[in-house]
Amino acid sequence: MNIVEYILSNHTGEKEELRKEDFILANLDFIYTNGLTLASAIKEINKMENKELWNRDKLAVFPDHFTPNKDIATANLKKYVRDWVNEKQIKNYFEVGDVGIEHIQFIEKQFVEPGSVVIGGDSHSCSLGALGVFSLGVGTTDLAFGILSGKVWMKVPKVVNIRLDGHFRKPFLSGKDVILSLLGSIDISQINYATLVFSGDGCADLKFNDRVTMCNMAVEGGAKTALFYPDIQILDKIGYKNYDKKKVEALCAAKDYDQQFSFDLDKLDYQIALPHSPRNKVDVTSLKDSRILLDQVFIGSCTNGSLEDLRISAKLLYGKRRNKSTRLIIIPATPNIYKQAIKEGLIDIFLEAGAVIGPPTCGPCLGGHMGVIGDNEVCLATTNRNFKGRMGSTLGKIYLCSPAVAAASAVKGYIISPEELER
Repeated sequence: MNIVEYILSNHTGEKEELRKEDFILANLDFIYTNGLTLASAIKEINKMENKELWNRDKLAVFPDHFTPNKDIATANLKKYVRDWVNEKQIKNYFEVGDVGIEHIQFIEKQFVEPGSVVIGGDSHSCSLGALGVFSLGVGTTDLAFGILSGKVWMKVPKVVNIRLDGHFRKPFLSGKDVILSLLGSIDISQINYATLVFSGDGCADLKFNDRVTMCNMAVEGGAKTALFYPDIQILDKIGYKNYDKKKVEALCAAKDYDQQFSFDLDKLDYQIALPHSPRNKVDVTSLKDSRILLDQVFIGSCTNGSLEDLRISAKLLYGKRRNKSTRLIIIPATPNIYKQAIKEGLIDIFLEAGAVIGPPTCGPCLGGHMGVIGDNEVCLATTNRNFKGRMGSTLGKIYLCSPAVAAASAVKGYIISPEELER
């Protein structure tokens, strides 16, 4: 069996072996959600005859999309969720001041071990694949059903191996560049409803935050989810203790695939996704003469709000100042990341560079608040989507990139590579 069939076989209790396209009810290890999707799920739950929860201790709620509340509507929505959480005695509820962006904070809390099956009420719940977790973003009905039953109904997806060959040849290359390049170069009909499994010698160049970013954005190519084989050295490096060595070894032994593609890191350059699709990628060098002027640069989100992302941004912004015509917004993904960034002096560097620092929230990523763009404005962002109207006005333009490219470009006021700033 491949790694997905192996994991799901351990969560069905019905068959010893599964194969792609089998329909199954898989047992869940955990469920997590944000305030928006939980509010919709609660309405579905209230229609049910049996409203008894599967396991209130295996549900985590992160009201991260509009934090703090931005208006009366979001305040009332959050109150609706909070009242339900209190009624059901959900202990893993994270209020303003304690809440971070759900996918990153879920990993911080170490709720599950590699090989677990998790659903989340957000399409980017596949971020947990960096741990070797089979994690799915689901809609309202599946979320409500999971909360009540502890199960998810699904078709076993095919497994597509993305073998990463070679190594990074430029100092600021990252997982964001890898996934943008991959999304723009692969035939997405080949990965639709598939699980992407990343492997190969090139994985040695990827830090944990790179792996989160790559799994996070796999859905932008139509994949069902994505994962890496769990790496004990990396788990130990980030302080992740919730794993069993023998179980990890068993996961890593499942090497069969339905399809394979190779991706050469030796040839990779810094990537930019042009409006209005994450797949609309180009090398940053191709924009050298374009001088795409920036009204706003945003560094943050579940894709690139990690401590390592902030460190890279600070390295490039140190002793420099943002362009006077460009707004720079930086949002750490969780309170713990924010606190560590303060301890390391990163926040001081950002403030000296003219950035505004927001509390941990999805914020501008989905056009929520703290950075919505106006008509005809141009924003360079480290987020995962640049659809028309995603961050505000439908007349605005969003370009996607890595934190290194974002930080360098904020200084110049137009899109450049990090090396151009260094010179």
